[in-house]
Amino acid sequence: MKDYKAVLFDLDGTLLDTSAGVIDCIQLTIDRLNLEQLSMESVIKFIGPPLQNSFKDICHLDDSMVDIAVKTFRSFYTGDNLFNVKIYDGIFDLLEYLKSQNIKVAVATYKQEDFAKTLLEHVGISKYCDYIYGSDPQGILTKADIVEKCIKSFGEDKSNVVLIGDSHFDAIGSKNAQVDFIGVTYGFGFKSKKDVAEFENVFSADNVYEILEEFRK
Repeated sequence: MKDYKAVLFDLDGTLLDTSAGVIDCIQLTIDRLNLEQLSMESVIKFIGPPLQNSFKDICHLDDSMVDIAVKTFRSFYTGDNLFNVKIYDGIFDLLEYLKSQNIKVAVATYKQEDFAKTLLEHVGISKYCDYIYGSDPQGILTKADIVEKCIKSFGEDKSNVVLIGDSHFDAIGSKNAQVDFIGVTYGFGFKSKKDVAEFENVFSADNVYEILEEFRK
């Protein structure tokens, strides 16, 4: 592994398993708005991408209904629902190591920024982060836009930055932002290293400890 000076993390499916809380709130939203019931396979697809995209593509809602659905979801996605997460094994070990090596750390997530900051503070991860950037309420920012915000705050050359994520959104975002990419298969997007290999990447991992060992080389 090259000597990166800054590491960016996706949140959902990379730092945290947020599936329980998100799934509950999607189901509550569908029930509240009397939308067509979805299979669990379809509901899981909501985890990670912008909500606006998911409600439009999965529920086939028009723009006005998308706005209503997003606002309804966010009204449920607080307190116990927001904090109903699991931290992936090895995350704290990885973060501790990065900080011990004076490597800067940031989070670049599609989760709405205020939700991301509240959640990461609650689980004890925010103290390792130099910056936390997320989606705007309207869902206009792309992944590359969010990555670019991190890079600008770091003041680092892009060649010294790598993004770690679990989906093609992260892979494409890193490419568009011109930073290296590490793909993980333990989240909600990529199911195998073969899936990661379809995109430009410097490494792929089936668990967090594989990432840690690679950084230690």
